[in-house]
Amino acid sequence: MTAPELEDALVEFIAMNTGELKYRSNITTNKETAPRVYAAFIPRNQVGEIIPGEISSYPAVIVRARQGVEGKESERVTVELLIGTFDDTKDQQGSRDCLNLLVRIKSRIREQKVIRQMFPLRYPLNWQINKRASAGPSGDYSSYPYFFGEMQIDFELPVIGSQYEIDTMTPEGRLGRFDIQSERE
Repeated sequence: MTAPELEDALVEFIAMNTGELKYRSNITTNKETAPRVYAAFIPRNQVGEIIPGEISSYPAVIVRARQGVEGKESERVTVELLIGTFDDTKDQQGSRDCLNLLVRIKSRIREQKVIRQMFPLRYPLNWQINKRASAGPSGDYSSYPYFFGEMQIDFELPVIGSQYEIDTMTPEGRLGRFDIQSERE
């Protein structure tokens, strides 16, 4: 079990648990859509540009493993969720939409406690709304008409033991890995 597998499992889990939620997508339409969920980053085309429509379509959730700390028995991986919503109405309901989406994801992860029967949740869960918004001309912090939330979640992954360790299940030790000879040799 690896960090990329954890990212993929969370993308699937979040998409399944937020699919019925519908929010306004962008300034060009009043159509409401379910959150799009991405692993690591927004997709880009062959020349590295963001694919038109990918970044401007909200709501969106980006799932990415940010860091890990490996011990002898397990690795603790911190995953960051970046959540974005859009709302250009004057009541700035998009902030509440972002918070509702964040709470839905957090609640479902807490209920499940183990993602894809392989990745156990470790507490605490941390979250913030509009953390990275900069101060506008009025001095207020606002990213209107875009609203963003962040959540950091820790999961525990098992660590594969050394090929040289001996334990009660394999008293003779584990078979070592050997370099594979290339065809040139």
